[in-house]
Amino acid sequence: MSDALANTSRSITEDTIEMSSDEKFLFDLTGYLVVKNVVSPDQLKLANEAIDSLELSQSPEYFGDSQTLKGENSSTRLGNTTGLLDLPKPHCDPFREMLAHPKTTPHLNTILGEGWRLDHGPGLIAMDKGCSGGMLHGNFDNAPYFYHEGKIFTGLCVIEYLLADEGPGDG
Repeated sequence: MSDALANTSRSITEDTIEMSSDEKFLFDLTGYLVVKNVVSPDQLKLANEAIDSLELSQSPEYFGDSQTLKGENSSTRLGNTTGLLDLPKPHCDPFREMLAHPKTTPHLNTILGEGWRLDHGPGLIAMDKGCSGGMLHGNFDNAPYFYHEGKIFTGLCVIEYLLADEGPGDG
């Protein structure tokens, strides 16, 4: 992979707080990390109250022509929204706090280099049991990735916050 396509101009200084060596290894090996207990119980409560205040409905573009992905019950929701930062106060607050959360900043610094930016607003995908499935997306190479001499180089990173319990087999 060409260095020119990846983010090789990253700014990492001695003062940059980065991921541990173990986290770097696991991220390089699997392509993701699970970081537990990032969001406080109070933040979770506020975020879920904000979500409950939204009207979300099932969006057909998520399942295309597939009958299987439409789910058991078409009245259940697979909702999507991107306006979480624009919600009225206090509903926007937990989502704004998650943007540059102190517990995720080392991961973003390591993966993207200091000075990372938000390329689009945070989104929410809410699913009720039995709702439609979602289409996989990808098959694009606008974010080349490589790991060299202890440094991660990529142009894209996603942070997903689970706002409800999720266990084995939940998907």
